[in-house]
Amino acid sequence: YRGIGYFQAIPPIHASLGELVIGQKPGRETASERTVACNLGLALDDMATAPLVLHNAKARGLGTWLDL
Repeated sequence: YRGIGYFQAIPPIHASLGELVIGQKPGRETASERTVACNLGLALDDMATAPLVLHNAKARGLGTWLDL
């Protein structure tokens, strides 16, 4: 999208979501850094990150079980 004029004010991208998930590049290293995700309707992003989020939440005892 940057190539067609969108997101011009955003600094260069440090890493893709995939690179962060697999540990190829580090995520935030200080509290002053920001994470920006622009998920434009790709369910693959959700599918890639959901297992990691679930694993980390379980390991920390976080979350609420919902009986749906």
